[in-house]
Formats: sequence, structure tokens, C-alpha cells
Amino acid sequence: VGKAPFGYTQWQLGNGANVYFKKTDFSDDEIDLQAVSKGGANMLSDDKAPLVSIFMNPQSGQRLYLLDIVASETGIANLTGTQLKKKLAGKKVGVDISLAEHADMLQGSSTVKDLRTMFELINLRFQGPSNDPDAYQNIMNQLEMVLPQLDAMHAIVQADSMQNSLYSHNPRKQSLKLADLEQANYERIRQIYRERFQSAGDFDFYFTGNFDEDSLRC
Repeated sequence: VGKAPFGYTQWQLGNGANVYFKKTDFSDDEIDLQAVSKGGANMLSDDKAPLVSIFMNPQSGQRLYLLDIVASETGIANLTGTQLKKKLAGKKVGVDISLAEHADMLQGSSTVKDLRTMFELINLRFQGPSNDPDAYQNIMNQLEMVLPQLDAMHAIVQADSMQNSLYSHNPRKQSLKLADLEQANYERIRQIYRERFQSAGDFDFYFTGNFDEDSLRC
């Protein structure tokens, strides 16, 4: 146990992972997780660029890679997406993976009561993706309907133009298009997920919120 910057306490686990935690009183019933490891989308070869094409949610402004969307909506370990939703019914907890440009990441949150479930989800995330082709096809169908609508939105067109000007039409900085869906491959996405998130020991975990130190030892 040791002190870390910004008021965090650090544990180093036997598998090499670092755990940083800080008790806060910003919310009585919220615990946030962020885990980071070096890697990210820049580790993928150019032929996999469509998998990191950017989808921008016009309502929230959130920018996600295609790989992130598939990983969050399909199942993990031995649970399909539908089974996972049933398992989490009535609970306020979630853990998703994502790729930043230079980092592999997990983001999650839970209530105090559901903290143990968040740890279970972290463990499941590192067991890898399930084989959930029905959920994958459902995502592709939804994107096929949504993408033409986005292409007609002025704000999206303007953002695309700016991205192309800034990055000289870099294939890794493109917005998600219908053609990218045709090149996408579910098994390839699952393979990348397994490669990038195969070892929890490569990650630094940050927990912030209303918890007792002993509750993190479970």
C-alpha cells in the first residue's frame, strides 16, 4: 500500500496490475471505474482501419469506434448479450471496454450495493467476448438504418470535413460509413478484443467514489 498523486492510494497486485482508489463524497451512491493500459487503436494494422471508424452519436456527441459498439452490445465470456442484460436486471452497474488512440480502456460504474457485481463484470470482460452472432447482426442492421440519416445531417457533414482537413483523409480518422460495415468481420472484432484485453495485469485500475477500503478487497 502506498500514497499516489491527487489523494489516491495505490495497491500493486500479484498479477502486476496497479489499483488506485480514492474515497469521495461527491455522490452517496456512486462508484466509478476507469482502467487503462498502453495500446489502443494505433496498434491495429491499416487493414483493420474500418473497425476503428468513428461513430458520433448526434444526441450525446459521444464518439465511438465500431469495435467499441460491437463489444458493448454483444456478450462476454459465456453470456450472450441477452443473458447479460437479464443477469443485470434491477442493478445499476456496467463495465464496457473501449479503445482510445493510444490506450486500451475499461469504464464502469456501480451503486454501493452493486460494487461486487462490478468486480464480477471486470472479471468477465477479461475472459473475452462470447460468440453472439445474433446480437452482432442486430447491431449491423441498426447501423445500416442510422448511418444514411447521419450522412444527411449538416453537423455530421461539417465534422467529417473538418476531420479530413485536419488529418489529410487519414483512414484511421474517418467517420463510420456503410462501406465500413461491409468490410467489418465479427470474428476479427472478437480476435482484436481478445488480443487487447487478454491480461488484467497490464492495466492500471482507478476507483473513485463512496466505498470503504475493505470493500475493494473482495
